Amino acid sequence: MRQIARKKCEIELIVKKIVNQTIVVLCIGILCISLGKLRARRKNRNSYSLLDKIPDQIKKMQDLIEVSYEDCRNKLRMDQVAFTRLCHLLKRVGGLKSSRNISIAEKVAMFLSILAHHTKNRCVKLQFKRSGQTVSKHFHVSSSVY
Repeated sequence: MRQIARKKCEIELIVKKIVNQTIVVLCIGILCISLGKLRARRKNRNSYSLLDKIPDQIKKMQDLIEVSYEDCRNKLRMDQVAFTRLCHLLKRVGGLKSSRNISIAEKVAMFLSILAHHTKNRCVKLQFKRSGQTVSKHFHVSSSVY
């Protein structure tokens, strides 16, 4: 009898170990599957890259200022020479400085665009490919210089 009871205990211990190992394997499998799905979601999502955004911003400024006399005059209400002089004056006299991510010309262009066309922050952020916070911040910096 004792041997049978002892065998039953041994069998129960073996079964418990197998069940515990199975649970661990299942947990690891579920974790691997969920991580795989998470990685797949990350790959499918359009990733934000500042390096991809910078050429678009530079192209936008070149289109705004350097393309044609009429475009610059229509968008900023002044020609390229006047715009360059204004930027130079604001830098020398007004103390306007370019930041790490935005130039003086772009700050002034955003400011003039808002004033000349009475555009909203949302429109300017789409036009210059900047965040709303950046547009608002640099508008207030530019307005304090004027």
